[in-house]
Amino acid sequence: MTPQRLPFTPEQAQAAGLKNLYLGTDWGQLDCLGKIKGLGGYQECLPLSQTIRISGLEIRTLTLDALIDAKRAMGRPRDLQAVLELQALRQKLA
Repeated sequence: MTPQRLPFTPEQAQAAGLKNLYLGTDWGQLDCLGKIKGLGGYQECLPLSQTIRISGLEIRTLTLDALIDAKRAMGRPRDLQAVLELQALRQKLA
């Protein structure tokens, strides 16, 4: 997501040791995070995730509870507002 919209390869990401990567896709921005505050890295997040199917693709996403924990750990006003909204959603789904 550089202003120059530079081309990018996976090899560049590995060589650069990037912690976070933000990619523009046809469906919107894709945030690839090396670590999620309050949850940890990939190995720690894996058991806190679930598989969902979107447009024929299976992808892993954080569970609602894990997302709430991550947003709470971030502590920014917009994240704390999201916590309230996600908690309300969780109550509706219960």
